[in-house]
Amino acid sequence: MKGEEIMEEKDYQYLKELDFIVISNGIEIPGKVAEVEFDIGITIVNKNDHTQYLSCLRSPLIVAHEIKNTNKSSISEKEYKEFFNYLVRCITRGKLSLVDSNNKLKNISGRSGGNSPSIDTCAFS
Repeated sequence: MKGEEIMEEKDYQYLKELDFIVISNGIEIPGKVAEVEFDIGITIVNKNDHTQYLSCLRSPLIVAHEIKNTNKSSISEKEYKEFFNYLVRCITRGKLSLVDSNNKLKNISGRSGGNSPSIDTCAFS
C-alpha cells in the first residue's frame, strides 16, 4: 500500500450510489453497496436481487463482540483498514473480483475469506 492513504473515519455513503461489477466464478454481476460504515463494515449485494449477498467485511470490533469467549480470530485493525480501503478502491473503479479480493485478503492477513456472505455473516442485512 505504499503511497496510498488508508481511508477511515469518513462518510462512505456515496458508495451506495455507484454502479460496479462483481466478478464471481467468471460471471459479471451488477453490484450494490447495501450499507457501509467504517466502524462496522461493508455489505455488497446483487443490484438486481438484494437478497443475494456477494461480499462483506465486518470490522474487528463487531467480530470481537460476536465471538467473545471463543477460539475464533479476526483480522487485526490494521489489516481491516487496508482491506476496507482495497474494497473502496475496487468499487470506485467499477469492478470487484471476488477471486482477487480473496487473494488480497490472504496477502494482507495470511488468511483466506471466511464464511460465504449471507444475512447471518454480513455486518448489514
